[in-house]
Amino acid sequence: MADRPRGPRSAALTRIEFLILAVLVRGPSHGYGIAQALTDRLAGERVRPGSLYRVLDRMMDRGLLEAVDDPEASAERRSLYGVTDEGLVVARREAALLRGFADDIQSELSSDGPRLKGA
Repeated sequence: MADRPRGPRSAALTRIEFLILAVLVRGPSHGYGIAQALTDRLAGERVRPGSLYRVLDRMMDRGLLEAVDDPEASAERRSLYGVTDEGLVVARREAALLRGFADDIQSELSSDGPRLKGA
């Protein structure tokens, strides 16, 4: 059996990782900005800051995100988070995968409704 590729391209994203990439493909942002964008896109569902920063750290460790210098930041503000080239590759792959599933669901729901097996 062939070895499965390892690294960011082979690992599936969690829901929150995908959503973070969806926010950051528009441009770098501070953690607070990411949290606000996620809350807006998740219809008010809040993301806990501690959880968010753990996920951001994990994504940086995987090479999906990087710290980007913010020339306008004051001394107490941290760097911006930005998507790496590898992160863009993974975001495109995951978006295509999810788009395929969404198209399948939409097709089923717009036909005669969901079909039950054995019915």
